[in-house]
Amino acid sequence: MPPQKKWLKKRAENLAGSIKTGLKRAAESCSPKRNRKKQEVGPGNSYEAIHEARVSAPKNL
Repeated sequence: MPPQKKWLKKRAENLAGSIKTGLKRAAESCSPKRNRKKQEVGPGNSYEAIHEARVSAPKNL
């Protein structure tokens, strides 16, 4: 396979991964689970409280 085709194939695979990651992030940001976390923190709390809630959230989504 010529180098250009190898590069193009690899690039397509990488882009597909990026798209999947982007879609997953978009789904997480709109998910009810994430919205519930925001409600627990409350709109009147400080930035530090919001940041702490995000940091302490489970990472295995």
